[in-house]
Amino acid sequence: IFDLVEDRDGTLALVKEQLRGETLESSLARGPLEPAAVLAIALPILSAVEQAHAHGVVHRDLKPSNLFLSVDPDGHVEPKLLDFGIAKPKETSVHTLDGQALGTPEYMSPEQIRDAPDIDGKSDLFSLAVVLVEAMTGEHPFRVPTASARISAVLETAVDPHPRIPPRIWQVLVRALSKRAYERPASAAAFRESLEQAT
Repeated sequence: IFDLVEDRDGTLALVKEQLRGETLESSLARGPLEPAAVLAIALPILSAVEQAHAHGVVHRDLKPSNLFLSVDPDGHVEPKLLDFGIAKPKETSVHTLDGQALGTPEYMSPEQIRDAPDIDGKSDLFSLAVVLVEAMTGEHPFRVPTASARISAVLETAVDPHPRIPPRIWQVLVRALSKRAYERPASAAAFRESLEQAT
């Protein structure tokens, strides 16, 4: 957001960056990406997540459609983290009017699915790890036919190693995919540093 302007009639308008490119979801519709390309997306996104967490904000809806591969006039791709629509300070729960937690079940962390009262930034790390596995393999680790089955998969199913993911990178991802938040990287910065060291 570049500016907030007020018209003469009192109407408020946001002046925002015009992005050109596509979402990661659109890119993955053509097939999985090479690990190096996925890390080139993940590292800047983790920097953005780190900034949000530093301000006490948990995104809560990290998924391929919310990661945008912006292309500048020179053809350089700059990943952008979009849609903070259900982001809230970490001590605040986010629900619909009927009391259900918001988010996309197959990308939500176990604690977000359970609507734990103490959700913090480690929930976003789980979600991003799911996205990275999907981006590298072309297969979502928790995508099964029904919503209830997806929830059960997130809560109970361990993700197996995949031949498209290099072992050193897998070691980092599997830690971020832990069902227990305290077993995940300590922060977005720690997650990013571990990925950098794994390349």
